[in-house]
Amino acid sequence: MADNMKRFLFVAFVAPVAFAAVLVSNHQNISCEEDIHTSCDSNVLYEALGTSGYNFWNEEVLITHCSDILSDIECKQAYLTECKSSEFDQDFKVLTNGLKSLIADMCNESSELRKGYRKHGSCIANCSGDFDFCFLRSAIGSLKENDVISDNPDERMVKNLCRFQAIFRTCAARAVEMKCGEESAVYLNELLSRPLEELVTAKCVNI
Repeated sequence: MADNMKRFLFVAFVAPVAFAAVLVSNHQNISCEEDIHTSCDSNVLYEALGTSGYNFWNEEVLITHCSDILSDIECKQAYLTECKSSEFDQDFKVLTNGLKSLIADMCNESSELRKGYRKHGSCIANCSGDFDFCFLRSAIGSLKENDVISDNPDERMVKNLCRFQAIFRTCAARAVEMKCGEESAVYLNELLSRPLEELVTAKCVNI
């Protein structure tokens, strides 16, 4: 269970922090007769990321997988545009637009975000134990606070995610501030906020 939750954290919060690139897309092989994961096969990519020990502050890992992350997002977006309803397409864009923006900045070596990555990354990396604690605290807290029970499983999932990300960001920022200082905490909060910015605006305002 803990490994599965860490993997979710990595994909939902940390992958956006660690990987960035200029978009290189190639969607000639999109097939609506296949499911999205078969048509956009990214198993090798995420297996590589998953076995990296979640060492997302390693600049070599950042550079190696930059374009792969963006290409995977673009492939899935192309699949949804071509094969599914506009509602699917719009929901996917809400979930990934912030991620794509963050990725573009992180792979730009002259961007302020990349400079901050070099400045604060090593200290933040030493807070991994605190992040594990924050993750478990957020997972438990988001379920405990689920006082409004919805019959719609999608609504329940969104509410839990909204609560989870708010609890996690606060907990992680406090941990980093204690060990690395206020400036590092502000930087981490930006990294964790941007990937889900549109989702939070669209779905989490009244939660």
